[in-house]
Amino acid sequence: MSLMPVSGIIVPDDSERIWRYMGFSKFVSLLATRALYFSRIDKFEDRLEGVLPNNVRCQYGDSMNRWFEQNKNRIFVSCWHLNSVESVLMWKAYSGGEPIVAIESTVGRMKQSLEPLSDAYVLGNVQYLNFDKDAFPRQNAGTINVVVQAYHKRKFFESEREFRVIMNPFANTALNSERDEKVGISVSVKLEGIVDRIRVVAGAATWFADTVRLVCEKFGLLKDVLSSEI
Repeated sequence: MSLMPVSGIIVPDDSERIWRYMGFSKFVSLLATRALYFSRIDKFEDRLEGVLPNNVRCQYGDSMNRWFEQNKNRIFVSCWHLNSVESVLMWKAYSGGEPIVAIESTVGRMKQSLEPLSDAYVLGNVQYLNFDKDAFPRQNAGTINVVVQAYHKRKFFESEREFRVIMNPFANTALNSERDEKVGISVSVKLEGIVDRIRVVAGAATWFADTVRLVCEKFGLLKDVLSSEI
């Protein structure tokens, strides 16, 4: 199924670079499962994730606002970092006691990898707002779509420069996962298509870079493994 074009969502050019930072154990899990993990948005750390700003909530009655709140149970997201270069902030944010790797990709690679899948997906940049003052830009009153709430966050998080892939909330996969109260969905993908190259954290011992290469070879992902340029 093709990707879902959604009004009001900013989709960057195919050439734009996206990054996924993760600990080594999650990286091995990614290779072993060959699946992207989509987390349910209401389980994110930000307490206002998926919540409508005040100036948007006032456009609707109580029943519609309850619907948007319930909609969070069926929105599953894969989060990436949009940047032309590596990010010191992201390396630090994911340093959790184990060595870190970063997957380097592009928006175009992600699109091509998702197009053959059975469910539809929305791709785009998160926009950052003042939830006390701002309304959703690029949206007409009364026409908020079913995923736009997941593409806006508070300005406190602006440094994340987040790029998101969201499964159609009304696809059978998402609806069945909501029914089963799942907090995440693993979606099988062709990793070779998504991954451009892999970087290991700055200052990592030579043995760690060698281990990452060996693990990639073990699972059949033949991509360059480079040291961070930072």
